[in-house]
Amino acid sequence: GADLLVESQVQGTPGKDEAPELVSLDDLAFLQFTSGSTSKPKGVMVTFGNLAANAHAIMVDGLKSTAADRGVSWLPLYHDMGLIGFVVAPLYTLVQVMFLPTMSFIRRPSIWLDAIHRHRATITFAPNFAYALATRAVTDAQSKDWDLSCMRALGCGAEPIQADVLRGFLKRFEKNGLAPTSVLPSYGMAEATLAITFWDIDKELRSDTVDVNEMRAGEAVPGEGMELVACGKPFPGHDLKIAGPDGSPLGERKVGEVWVRGPSVTKGYYGDADATQEAFAGDWLKTGDLGYLADGELYLCGRAKDLIILNGKNYYPQDIEAVVSRAAGVRDGQCVAFSVLSDDGGEHCVIVAEAKIGPRAGTMADIITSIVQLVRAEIGIVPGEVHLIKRGTLPKTSSGKVRRREAKRRLEAGELELLVEGETSPDSLPPPPAEGAGPMEAKSLVPRSSSAEV
Repeated sequence: GADLLVESQVQGTPGKDEAPELVSLDDLAFLQFTSGSTSKPKGVMVTFGNLAANAHAIMVDGLKSTAADRGVSWLPLYHDMGLIGFVVAPLYTLVQVMFLPTMSFIRRPSIWLDAIHRHRATITFAPNFAYALATRAVTDAQSKDWDLSCMRALGCGAEPIQADVLRGFLKRFEKNGLAPTSVLPSYGMAEATLAITFWDIDKELRSDTVDVNEMRAGEAVPGEGMELVACGKPFPGHDLKIAGPDGSPLGERKVGEVWVRGPSVTKGYYGDADATQEAFAGDWLKTGDLGYLADGELYLCGRAKDLIILNGKNYYPQDIEAVVSRAAGVRDGQCVAFSVLSDDGGEHCVIVAEAKIGPRAGTMADIITSIVQLVRAEIGIVPGEVHLIKRGTLPKTSSGKVRRREAKRRLEAGELELLVEGETSPDSLPPPPAEGAGPMEAKSLVPRSSSAEV
């Protein structure tokens, strides 16, 4: 009976067959909702033409892949890097992919690299935090028999890329045969289907260190200060420019908003003409990201709307967060910085950080003091407020990016799970899933005594 049912469903009823609906490259394939890291998620209209163009850009132009390549991915399929990057794009060039459960990787990061070893994978992608996690969590016993010499494209994107994290990953697994050219920084966003730029598949990691004060003034001048990772050039058939306030292109090493155009750029947001008009200028997509070009390579500085402006000077939250992450008792990368209005009508910097209270980290007061001293010494500002929160409660997108605006909203609404004096927050458990990767996080209101105004 089941066989007959399947046959009937496949063949249809005789005499009632209908011609298949004709589909063109301009037709809508699906709605891809933005991660909502800076605003309410919006449905990006992705056409079949967008998918074809971006799949070709990723697999042919960027990865130079062949049917001999093999992929490994633990990325969730509800995220563009997982769905388009490891389902749609590999199908375009018939590349095999081994899929791992996302939560299995989160609980035991070693399964990712073990799968690369066993499957002889050549391509994988992950956000920056995954490389930091694997470097820290994988033991020598787990990695002793791995041969990672097969891997040629360790893609990194979806969140700010830290050069020291990628270098640390390469150093940690060089004894397993990992090639120094295997790291592949990239840049992309949902409004461009997925990928916008790739680093050269055959080159080693490149970074640029610039003077922070000059960058705040709008120019990336080489010097001591902030280290940024080169994310490569736009794909063939696509254009990229660094735009000034009026949309005109800026020169070499001038900091401005990244604009892109080409067949991968989508048609806007479904049912939201206002948001579409704000994000698109003719054929150009205004990414909202700040960056500059040096020798034709793209370097990203941060989100334009996330800039912290204090006393007329621009501060990038990523700079502050990188410093805070080094403070004793702060979980690596699990912090955000943003500005709020002061009582006097000005603005001050607020820091929210996941803390690990314990004998080695010290008390809450010790951690807050460490944060304030580091930020003052290296950034030159004194935070107006420091809030310590429980492990795993920092708002994030499905790809693991921190949500600064959501953290700010929750702080103002009293919804952050703040630590209270005397409470412990151990750091021995595996990190929880990002929002969207599992059950909704619990919310509780706790006394604001777990924060400090300084």
